[in-house]
Amino acid sequence: MAERHGILDYATMKWGLFALLFLLAPAPVIVFRDFMTGPVVFVAASLVSLIYEALVPGGASGVEIIGYFAVHLAIYLFLYGVGASAIAKALTRIADRRARGGMFAAVSLAAAALPVLPIYGGAGLHGGAFGPIAFFFAKLNESHFGPNAALTVYAPAVLCLAAGGAIGLIRRHRARRGAG
Repeated sequence: MAERHGILDYATMKWGLFALLFLLAPAPVIVFRDFMTGPVVFVAASLVSLIYEALVPGGASGVEIIGYFAVHLAIYLFLYGVGASAIAKALTRIADRRARGGMFAAVSLAAAALPVLPIYGGAGLHGGAFGPIAFFFAKLNESHFGPNAALTVYAPAVLCLAAGGAIGLIRRHRARRGAG
């Protein structure tokens, strides 16, 4: 049974793993004839950009491409949620808190190490080449995201994820005070 009030309870581990996957795990995306892999956060950013373009007078984004990116995003959010949930559930079965913390750290470090592997890139803008996440970012600087693409996309995403985590921590703290 999972610890109800421990710092490494199920909800904390699930949220942390989901955030790591959302920000770092490569997601295969096929856009028209181009295949590429990149973090899902860029699929979300592309979707927001396309919706904005569709709402601006004279915008060129069609509902089909918005739907296409929305479906990709929904699938990956579901898969990452299920994966994070399964891993967190497995980790909560470890009774020893130090062992559970060590395993959670190992899984988190493994996810955090993904950006150094040559698994990001693909066709289109990337010219069929794959490389570490720095390669992916360098190519995105030449895209519609513009210079500093990583900062443009990651800053709002990290802020949103941090806000969600903070709200969860505040709710948990209030629930503990009310129960105790």
